[in-house]
Amino acid sequence: DATCSGSLVMTADNSFRPYFLTAFHCIDADSPGYLTSSEIAESERWMFKFNYKKTDCNGSYVAPGITYNGAAFRAANVTSDFALMEMTTNPANVSNSNAVWLGWDKSGNIPLSGTYIHHPQGTPMKISFDPTGLILNNNNINWDNGVNSPANTHWLTSLNNGTAEAGSSGSPLLNENKRVIGQLHGGGDGCPTVAKVSGAFHLSWTGGGTNETRLSNWLDPRGSGAQTTNSSYYPSISGSDYVCASNS
Repeated sequence: DATCSGSLVMTADNSFRPYFLTAFHCIDADSPGYLTSSEIAESERWMFKFNYKKTDCNGSYVAPGITYNGAAFRAANVTSDFALMEMTTNPANVSNSNAVWLGWDKSGNIPLSGTYIHHPQGTPMKISFDPTGLILNNNNINWDNGVNSPANTHWLTSLNNGTAEAGSSGSPLLNENKRVIGQLHGGGDGCPTVAKVSGAFHLSWTGGGTNETRLSNWLDPRGSGAQTTNSSYYPSISGSDYVCASNS
């Protein structure tokens, strides 16, 4: 069994469809560099867990989280190491899910900082920071499984507060405006300061040029051309089940 991280991502039309962004290599278990039908079928049996975290930073109590099962494969591309799934169950339809759909930025503008939210080794939610300006990695990356990531396809981050480990793959990389600009692929081991690289969201947007290899038609289905979206809880109204006029 494998563990990865990921995030719900908002659509340009604010549909709250349960699109889940993670890493290509989280699906690519047996045939490095491309996805087989069996690998895709296995990804559609994934379990998704949300709100698995400590209730406060220094506390010992861990919230058990909410678990959902099953998804439909939507798109993936090895170049920027992204995968997009659509969960079978929409957390928007589940009471007290507290799920957040993350906004994104596809402009490709250089971020002033980077933040990862992730689950190293499958542990409760962690957060790691790069407070400096990010750059696109200008070298090819040859991974241990034989996959090559071309130059200028991944954001290079230098974490000086927190690190990431196996299980963190696919975690959202957020810019200074708290919008997704990529997802974690991998990098160095050990304690800070440590270098990590993440597939660039703006390159995943166009991907390989087909619906199955890009984000654009899923996250902007109406072709609005939006450069950014904002994070949001699913809207709800609390109060009485009855609405009465003052003279009734």
